[in-house]
Amino acid sequence: MTTLSGPATAVVLIFLLLFLTIVGWLAGRLLGVQRGFARSIVAALAGLAVFALIVAWRPQSSIPLALEWVVILGLVVLATMVATVAMNTLKPRRQGRRRGIRGALRYMRAYAQSWGRVIEIARHGRSHGLPLVPVTTPQGALALRETLEDAGGILVKFGQIASTRDDLLPTVLTDELAELRSSAPSLPAAVVRARIEEELGAPISELFATFDDEPLAAASIGVTHRATLADGRRVIVKIQRPGIEEIVDRDARVMLWGARRLEAYNQTLAQIGVTGLTRELIDSVRLELDFTREQASNATMRANRSTDPGMRFPEVLPEMTTRRVLVMDEVNGSDVSDAAVMDNAGRSRAEMADNLLQSFLSQTLVDGLFHADPHPGNVMVDAAGDLWLIDYGAVGVIDPVTLEGLQLLAGGFMSRDAAMMARAVRRMVGTQGTRLDIAAVETDMAGILSHFGAGAGFDPSVLSEVALSLTRYGVAAPAALTVLARAALTLEGTLGVMDPGFAMGQRARPLIQSLAQDQIPDDPQQFLMNELQYAAPSLRTMPGLAEDLALQARAGRLTLRSERYATGDRVVVDGWIDRILEVVIGVVGLVTSVLLLAAGVIAEGSQVSVYLYGLGFAGLFVTTVMLLRALAQIQKRGQLRKPDAT
Repeated sequence: MTTLSGPATAVVLIFLLLFLTIVGWLAGRLLGVQRGFARSIVAALAGLAVFALIVAWRPQSSIPLALEWVVILGLVVLATMVATVAMNTLKPRRQGRRRGIRGALRYMRAYAQSWGRVIEIARHGRSHGLPLVPVTTPQGALALRETLEDAGGILVKFGQIASTRDDLLPTVLTDELAELRSSAPSLPAAVVRARIEEELGAPISELFATFDDEPLAAASIGVTHRATLADGRRVIVKIQRPGIEEIVDRDARVMLWGARRLEAYNQTLAQIGVTGLTRELIDSVRLELDFTREQASNATMRANRSTDPGMRFPEVLPEMTTRRVLVMDEVNGSDVSDAAVMDNAGRSRAEMADNLLQSFLSQTLVDGLFHADPHPGNVMVDAAGDLWLIDYGAVGVIDPVTLEGLQLLAGGFMSRDAAMMARAVRRMVGTQGTRLDIAAVETDMAGILSHFGAGAGFDPSVLSEVALSLTRYGVAAPAALTVLARAALTLEGTLGVMDPGFAMGQRARPLIQSLAQDQIPDDPQQFLMNELQYAAPSLRTMPGLAEDLALQARAGRLTLRSERYATGDRVVVDGWIDRILEVVIGVVGLVTSVLLLAAGVIAEGSQVSVYLYGLGFAGLFVTTVMLLRALAQIQKRGQLRKPDAT
């Protein structure tokens, strides 16, 4: 018996390990799955065992030697793939077991924290008598607000955002929630300084010439401090609270759990979609946790509105802004509720109010990016009478489709055209529009026009009325519309503080007509021509469409199809349909390959048998890979499910 020397043994082992690694990697690539190194080696050992058996007992054949070895290597790869799939079936995610244990521990911890939070909130609610008083009453709404204030954390922020959704929530509730003011405790100076130095990567002494440890303000998400740069530039530093992301996740779980329970016990709330609304609120809060988004919004608004008369926008410094720290210019002025400053400013109260209104309407109807919280504390006035918009954490973004619909809605309202307003609503809700009865929506819009009367100016409540009308059809208004409605109502109050005699509705009318002139031309004939131009593409297709429908009906081939799945469902279903098609094609190809191999056996010894064997083995390899890959992908998916929206 021949024995190998030490170096020869090492070479053999290295070659064997390399062979197993390559085969295992190739099997994983063909299956479309990622396996750990150890599991790949184990699967490749099964292929190696098949290789040994074939080499030891392979029968004599007329197949060329090169083709025979190609077939043997192909069988080795297939055996490795079969072993991989078998391991996934028998012992799924062995490597992930450790991750599963840690994940289970994290889940148990999160579960305990969530229930602890539920108990805490319930205790606060009970102290205010919340379970005994419906939140749809003034007493219940007050109890809910006080409960959120006592519970603190990010729930205050959720309540503030929920106050903007008066299209889905009772007015008595949203009005009460609008009174929420975050009065969170400040952070220790050492924590603030450490946070800034960690985020900006330099000591406080190098970043700022002076830094005031006394906080300027404290909110649920962060705190603000005054500072001075080396060049003497006075700035405001906003620092995110440590651990706030974990707090948001914890409270988000609680809120989603509560929303699901509410939908399970109340059909009306289920129709409104309280869970979807809750997810929307959570997403809004999470967006505010990224200060770089606030900096980007500030930069965009500064660029868009740089020429607005009497309006100024402090700069957020991009080089000193991260996800958790933001530095912006300090405004040398007072908020517009300071009567003495307003009376002594370089502009009249009416002019300043007009400038703010014009800028806001331009932000909404032209830019699609607007300041969503223009309350008096966020509007500063300097000695020259220039207005400064501060705090870009709450910014509304209107997508192009919704913006076009909003412009159309404004045009319809000013022109008192209910059909135009109905078409605007249909456009804004997108795919949900299939659930709308357009004739009924037009009737609703006519009722809104009648309510506000002929010659009415712009009234912010129009937007709320439009959003509220959609709930009758089980359709949620675009989030941008409801945010805009609340922002417009807030702006109305701010303008009233700035100039008690300022008529927002009447002053907004000519401004809106100017900004949306394409939608509301002064010439009625031109207005009609614009409408016809809009409808022309559809009108051109109508004769041909009618003819096609008539011919199909006459031939008895007229059919109707409807979309059964939402977007998320369709993605999943389409994926499974793909897997089924792969299996069907694989089975057909497998049968064909077996037939070719049988034909090769029959034609053994002839030149044709070589080609039959080659085609048969190639087809066998490809179709087997296809079947195994489909099985592996089915294992990977686990089960038919919708992607989680959270």
